[in-house]
Amino acid sequence: MTLLFDQEQICLLEEIKEHLDPIIKPRRQLSALTSMNSRAVRGVYVYGPVGRGKTSVIEYIFNKLPEPKQKYHFDHFSTELYHHLQHMSITNLLHTLYLKGRIIWIDELQIYDIGTAMLLRKLIPEMIKHKMIVLITGNVEPINFYKNGLNRDQFEGFIPFFYENFRCFPLNGEIDYRRLNNANTPDFKHLWLQSDQSHVSIKNTFSALSPHEVPTSFTLMLNQRHWQLIQTIGAAVFVDFQSLAEENHAASDYKTLVETFPVVLVHNVPIFTHENRDACRRFMAFIDILYDQKGTLFMESAAMPDHLYQDIDKKLPFERTASRLNQLLQPSH
Repeated sequence: MTLLFDQEQICLLEEIKEHLDPIIKPRRQLSALTSMNSRAVRGVYVYGPVGRGKTSVIEYIFNKLPEPKQKYHFDHFSTELYHHLQHMSITNLLHTLYLKGRIIWIDELQIYDIGTAMLLRKLIPEMIKHKMIVLITGNVEPINFYKNGLNRDQFEGFIPFFYENFRCFPLNGEIDYRRLNNANTPDFKHLWLQSDQSHVSIKNTFSALSPHEVPTSFTLMLNQRHWQLIQTIGAAVFVDFQSLAEENHAASDYKTLVETFPVVLVHNVPIFTHENRDACRRFMAFIDILYDQKGTLFMESAAMPDHLYQDIDKKLPFERTASRLNQLLQPSH
């Protein structure tokens, strides 16, 4: 463990394990303890700035928990919930989730809008009621969930419930580990800033990935839809930002894309302002999935990762995306 985690992370691992052990492995011969376990706080929420190892800590814990269990990225999870709730009630949905495993990990919680906020307000209490064990990671302290959001007063009553039913663990280390290896000598080998030659450079890189093949189009089959990709070659796809994020793609679309083409070259990535906020959110979901799937990214953009987000209203938590871009675009190998 000492080779994988710093001292703060090790302490957090021990705290979470101490909290979960009596819930996961109740000593059934002791009726008093069994009673205690039935009332135990069954949620764990780890939060803090980007790149501090929250996902790594929970992944370590999750991998040691018994099957059956399930893991979701939050954007993918919420998209799936919205789809299922068109055909079934919350109760039936919870029954379906429970059959997949009473332990569920939801990574990278982000509450962007009142619809998502209200969905969580209905769903999380039902999970607790069904005695599911819920692990969540996110960047925001619960008191600041959906802060300054439209109609937040309809959601605020959920926050005390969350504190009552989740052990909340901050992870606020000073180091963003995604930037650490390249902090002194940044070398963005996979990034081109937009210029007269940048499009040619990224296109040449794409061609060089498989120099003896001719790029072809590919129809990516989605759930009752399709995505026409103009240029693919081997395991790589060359895609314009307009096709990637200005069209109405869901997180599940990006998951299918990355599973099919683990090497993605994106060109014409713009500066993000309030005018293209929806596209920015989709781009963030794409980067999360590419990062989680350990894909490879090449990018042509209007600015460096830390300067792409210039929305003065700061509606989206782009810090995580910038941190992940810094790592993806500075490959250590």
